[in-house]
Amino acid sequence: MQQANSLHDVDPGRQKQQVGADLFLRRLPQGSLGVRALPTSTEYRESADHCRRLAAETHDQQERETLLKMATQWDHLADYKGRIEKPD
Repeated sequence: MQQANSLHDVDPGRQKQQVGADLFLRRLPQGSLGVRALPTSTEYRESADHCRRLAAETHDQQERETLLKMATQWDHLADYKGRIEKPD
């Protein structure tokens, strides 16, 4: 089975779900025991920015709206995580 190389190569029915999952999993650092840690507030913000960049590039209005909603949710997660993160 061929792996999708870009957002537009993914089946449209799974496209938005896949983008969200890929963004989340790509941001999780690998721990020493192979367990992935939760992203930092900065990493959540990077995911939000990535969604906004994808939204700016798409010509599909529904896809743009979905990506912008995803960006908003990443921002909410970043805000929450920022409140609970311990300072270094």
